[in-house]
Order: sequence, then C-alpha cells, then structure tokens
Amino acid sequence: WSEEPKGQTFLHLLHPITPIEIREGMVIGEERILTNRSGRYGWPDGATVEVHVFDGAGNRVTNPQVKQVRERGRWRAEVRMPSDHFAILIRKRS
Repeated sequence: WSEEPKGQTFLHLLHPITPIEIREGMVIGEERILTNRSGRYGWPDGATVEVHVFDGAGNRVTNPQVKQVRERGRWRAEVRMPSDHFAILIRKRS
C-alpha cells in the first residue's frame, strides 16, 4: 500500500489460525477458514460462523452472497463469490 489502510482490513481477520487441512484454494483451521472458492463451509460440531468477503483489491464486500443453512442438524455457511474474491469464515463459539 502507498499509505496505511484505514479501518479494519482482512489482515486483522487472518489470525489466529491452527491449520487442520490445506486444500487448493483454502486453509481449514480450528478457528477460521480462508478460501477463494465458492461452496458450503463449516465445522463438524455445527458451530455458527461469521463470514467476511473481500474483493481482489482487498476491499470488504458490503453485501456478499452468503447465507447460513442448516444441513443434517449442523450450521453451514454457503458462500458464492467471483473468482477474484476471497472469504474469511470465523468460527463462533457457542
């Protein structure tokens, strides 16, 4: 950046993360999931998630295509985004 970004950026949301699995286009961690792929995401215990979507320039998307769905009794976040976007899903503790 030519100057320090104002407000909260995606950098503040990247940690802490304890990686469980690394796949093409995503890192699944105990505390959060980082992805540049559309899909349904969640944890085995069905914890709810807080979803943040950013565009290719790192700007927060104000109305992302995200919905919370209940699948076999577990919460999942369904995220739809263009190929130059990425999402940070933060696990909410019950």
